[in-house]
Amino acid sequence: MKKLHIILVLLLLALVSPTFGQKTKSKSKKQLQSEINSLQKEISTANQLLKKTKKDKEMTLNEVNLVDKKIKQRENLILQPANRRLRRGNQYGTKQHQNAQLRLEEAP
Repeated sequence: MKKLHIILVLLLLALVSPTFGQKTKSKSKKQLQSEINSLQKEISTANQLLKKTKKDKEMTLNEVNLVDKKIKQRENLILQPANRRLRRGNQYGTKQHQNAQLRLEEAP
């Protein structure tokens, strides 16, 4: 009698198991599809942020180059009068040139 109960329970489990497994698989498939969609949205957002960051980086590099050009132009403006005086042999010009050079060397 005990063996019969065990066999019936096993048969019942065998019959129920495939349908239970199918429901679980369909839920898992839906969940996986939802996760895939979510990940694709995240990837799209990340790609958009990367594009924006690249544009910002290019703009920043351009701004740095412009500031660098301005600095060089100002250096030239500072050094021009000192260079003219130096050519004339004026000691005052020599000291001014030296002071200008010192200021440029001390600037960050």
